[in-house]
Amino acid sequence: MNVSSPSVIQKTCYVIMPFSSTRTLSAEGWNEVFEKLFKPTFELLGYRCLRSVVRTGSILQDIITNLHNASAIFADLTDNKPNVFYELGIAHTITTRVIMASQHVDECPSDLRPYGIIQYKPKPMHEQTIRFQAEVRDALSKLDHEEIQTSPVFQFLGRTMRHLEHLLKTPIAVMECTKCGRLYEVRVNETTQSDWAVAGVDNFGRRIHPIGIEHIERKLCGHWECARFKGLKGIQSF
Repeated sequence: MNVSSPSVIQKTCYVIMPFSSTRTLSAEGWNEVFEKLFKPTFELLGYRCLRSVVRTGSILQDIITNLHNASAIFADLTDNKPNVFYELGIAHTITTRVIMASQHVDECPSDLRPYGIIQYKPKPMHEQTIRFQAEVRDALSKLDHEEIQTSPVFQFLGRTMRHLEHLLKTPIAVMECTKCGRLYEVRVNETTQSDWAVAGVDNFGRRIHPIGIEHIERKLCGHWECARFKGLKGIQSF
């Protein structure tokens, strides 16, 4: 494969994989897979490759931080380790940039196989290494295409999250006249102040809630009573 390593590596690939001995490999065997296959492959493709370091105490917070910050996540499902699937679930929730692999694809959960699982040998021959590198390269290239689904969780939640991000960038508030219940929309940054101290009074000495002015200006109703915030457009009202 004709890929040169850049002088500055900025992208990061975080690898989810077993630490301790499993049915397939010893702890030393897993270290060798990471150091001699996974890490060189991703570095060849321009990624800084890392995984969690075994230490005492809780490392879950570090794992979640690494998952969140990674440009890509590579999950080895070999031997169906519970901690690997727990971390994979977190990864599938927060990003679509997940690649899965296993030494035995036929042993992986059937509901994950449609999302693509790369099969590899723990001690590959040269041709097998080249094939693995090519499959990882192709999988990384597909991560940039939104129409290709790599996460069964984000496939559902992602649309909601993208909608919320859009609302946060261009928020539209739904307001309700407290007297007649008439609803109207207003951009959040265009809503008048609701501080009673600056509200003022009308000709009868009654305090005026400034948002009530919008009722008149928008020809919605003739009431000067205060308005109630009902929610953002596109989100269920309170």
